[in-house]
Amino acid sequence: MTKTLERNIAGERKDLALSIHGEIMGLFENTSKNFIAIGERLTRVHDQSLYQEIGFDTFEEYCDQKLDFQWRKAYYLIDGAKASKIMKDVGIKPEEILKVGWTKICEAAPVITRDNAKEWLKKCQEETMEDLRLDIKKDRAKAKGKTVEELEAEEELFKLVFQFYKPQLETVQRAMHVAGKILKSEKPSHILEMICLAYTSHNLANDADKSLTPLLEAIERCFGVQVTATRGDKSVFGKNGKKKE
Repeated sequence: MTKTLERNIAGERKDLALSIHGEIMGLFENTSKNFIAIGERLTRVHDQSLYQEIGFDTFEEYCDQKLDFQWRKAYYLIDGAKASKIMKDVGIKPEEILKVGWTKICEAAPVITRDNAKEWLKKCQEETMEDLRLDIKKDRAKAKGKTVEELEAEEELFKLVFQFYKPQLETVQRAMHVAGKILKSEKPSHILEMICLAYTSHNLANDADKSLTPLLEAIERCFGVQVTATRGDKSVFGKNGKKKE
């Protein structure tokens, strides 16, 4: 009976995944009008791991191979749908959101909260995309206690290229897959950094205080928290860690 129940549940999940996928493909015929609905459905596919029912190991693979756009755009639309929900929750009409357009809403999504949703809607309505991006960057820098220049330096991207023999590649891919499941992340750079942090934390140099500082700072950056490590009567702080009064 248990096996029958499991098969029924698995069958229902697959039907749900295929149904939502079909809806997404249909809605994409008019992204400007349907971006909120698309983002909501992509959120379900991502959060419930429904992509696995369609034969993919990761959400990124599902987007790149099954949809007509790259996974970065999918995350962009997911953020836009979440921001749109916040706006609707504070009384902003859906037609106002749609009139602004999905590109500006999705761009501003990371900084939109219930407290500032109306302010950001006004900026999206009145500003050019270039000015909007600058205001978003200023807001994010202020939240981190940094200047725009410091934020840009922190977020500068670097490319790192490795070459592997096949057995090495298989080992790396297994590690990335397992770490991704634990972290609930599908971003390769984030997963690799967490693997490196885990290794570093177990192999600190003799000067533990000096070794801990970059480790704590990386944890703060990745998870948006304040971290303080205490050993005996001595504390080591990340950039945001503070002594308790």
